[in-house]
Amino acid sequence: MRDLFPGYYRPTEDEFKELWEKCIFVLDANVLLNLYRLDAKARDDFLGVLQKVKDRLWMPYQVALEYQFNRIKAVQDCEGKFKTIETYVNKAKSGLKTLQSDTNYRFAEAKLTEFINKIDTLIASFRAEFESLEQDQVKSDQYDFIREKIDYLFSNCVGQSPESQDELDQIYREGEMRYKAEYPPGFCDWENKKDSSRFYNGLEFKREFGDLIIWKQILEKVSSENIESIIFITDDRKEDWWWKTKGNWTLGPHPELVREIKEAGAKLFYMYSSESFLKWANKYLDAHVPDESIEEIKENINTINIVREIIPGVGNFQNFNERDAVEAFQNFLENDYIGKSTTSSGRVDLIHVNHKEDVIDGYEVKFVHEYQLQYPPSIRKKLINGFSQICSYLQNQDIDRGFLVIVFANSKTPSLLALESELEDLVDSLGWDNMKLGFVVGFLTDLNNQATFKLLFSSRNFNSGVL
Repeated sequence: MRDLFPGYYRPTEDEFKELWEKCIFVLDANVLLNLYRLDAKARDDFLGVLQKVKDRLWMPYQVALEYQFNRIKAVQDCEGKFKTIETYVNKAKSGLKTLQSDTNYRFAEAKLTEFINKIDTLIASFRAEFESLEQDQVKSDQYDFIREKIDYLFSNCVGQSPESQDELDQIYREGEMRYKAEYPPGFCDWENKKDSSRFYNGLEFKREFGDLIIWKQILEKVSSENIESIIFITDDRKEDWWWKTKGNWTLGPHPELVREIKEAGAKLFYMYSSESFLKWANKYLDAHVPDESIEEIKENINTINIVREIIPGVGNFQNFNERDAVEAFQNFLENDYIGKSTTSSGRVDLIHVNHKEDVIDGYEVKFVHEYQLQYPPSIRKKLINGFSQICSYLQNQDIDRGFLVIVFANSKTPSLLALESELEDLVDSLGWDNMKLGFVVGFLTDLNNQATFKLLFSSRNFNSGVL
């Protein structure tokens, strides 16, 4: 039966030894992008293992393309984390200074001063280590030493581009049939990334079929070059790649993938996450990767996948526009939040007469395109302009309360903690009663082919004032 159902059998120990000795190693784009999210030690350890097998590395063209498309976002994710840490360190210090100067706490002034002096010393020491850590990370506007290493490792071993749009369209047609039958890989991405495309070199690459394109290019490599052994490394843990039990235990590659690649000519095939790849590299490649680096990679992957799971169904709707954002937020207010109608206004985007509190609430909606995330000053300009408009309406008594509504094109956002802090600081700097001026932040997703607003966070007066 093993020959009939190879995907349901784990390779033997002898087969694993042969696999690691002879295989080519193929990495998914998410593995390369996760390198930007690791500390320097774990990243160098991972790259060191790839160096040991440099002559057996190969990259599908689709992997290379997705890496280039998403590299800047991976870098900016890391930059946002550093900015968030700095913001909270500064807030902690500022809060203590405020207490020290408050006459109500004069009885504890000596102890507070002593404590603040100790904190200042600790913060100075932390900042020195923090700056050293930050220097080990790639900056979005500076030289990318990680990409240079990837370029070196995969020089002359990247697959060919699709020859024509017809070749891709054929994959898309097959993909629709496969996905309807939940045939791997990629069917888990069908709804999340549907109707979202990227263009390069005159070709349209539909995002929902990205995994299938990668798989097809791997199969072509196997069949055209008589590749007998292959290891695929991916940090995608969904069931359209893996064979999983009801308890979410991963048993190995999806059985249909094993069957399909063996039909293409492979003798041995297996898949690993980055973490498990390093564990087994210690055994089969004598890699000597320390446990600390493996744990760092494990925690990084788990965090990324948890975030993806708690915000399901999000896509990359680059065709959404300002009008979609206003209509989606209006529907959110009327159906999910206020429960009463709002109206368009000749000035602010939306008006709601709050009869319960006898006030008029105004909402100014600002839509943030995905491309604008690569240029943070453009987002800050939207915030400042939006608040300026609302303040003028408050000044003219056109509205009693004003809310700036920030709507992102999809779930890709700047650091939410840093954004919330910046919005709070802007509100404070404008000098209005904090019950009169507020903000709402969310993103657009697709529900039954309609733009739908999903709330991320808001100022306290929005939560307490309009319900």
